[in-house]
Amino acid sequence: MTFQGYQGVDNWHGTPVADTLPVEIQPIYDDCVERPEGAEVSAIDRDYPITEAIDQGSFPNVYGYNRTTGVHEGASLLAEVNGDPLLAVTEHGDGRVVACASDPGIQWGLGLVDWEGYSQFWADVINWVTNT
Repeated sequence: MTFQGYQGVDNWHGTPVADTLPVEIQPIYDDCVERPEGAEVSAIDRDYPITEAIDQGSFPNVYGYNRTTGVHEGASLLAEVNGDPLLAVTEHGDGRVVACASDPGIQWGLGLVDWEGYSQFWADVINWVTNT
């Protein structure tokens, strides 16, 4: 449960946390999008260290995500699902921020856990955020 979450329990819209994220959070009751059949991840921008090792079509399907309305000015959209942002990055102050709108675990990210590139992907995310 992040962003707005189920029944708006997280309610990040309009908070300082929302201001740091690269994605725009909707002020809605439920931003969860369930895709039990799996949804294909598309439009992967491989010009970033986080995504440069991902071959086109190799990122596994996701089974759910939090819907956001887009990315903030100055942020970069790295991947999307069904036309919605899935992975976005930005710089904030002296730091870097990554937003992944799906689950890195087995609920929404079932295919991610078994994906051959899983460990490398998250290592690349951590290295980019920490600027190492």
